[in-house]
Amino acid sequence: KVYAVECDIYATADNRVIVAHATQGCLVNGLKPWEHTYDELCAAGTLSNGERLPLLEDFLEEVMRAGTSKLWLHVKNILVARRAIRASRRVRASWLVR
Repeated sequence: KVYAVECDIYATADNRVIVAHATQGCLVNGLKPWEHTYDELCAAGTLSNGERLPLLEDFLEEVMRAGTSKLWLHVKNILVARRAIRASRRVRASWLVR
């Protein structure tokens, strides 16, 4: 049985929390997420599968719908930790997040 899945989360310049595996240099779509807004990051490109860069809240809702086990959030800077906790509470996913 799988205990959890892991994902990386970053805070954007406009205080949103995104889910992304950055490239070397902590780049998401060629940009440092904390220096750009969510809209700027999305305008710079999509995920490798062509999907739009997900916000943490949307990602949590999708994981809950899928019935996945626990979710391990890899916090990439301390500022994003509090935002991630608030996002998980807003979508009632606190039980899912470790």
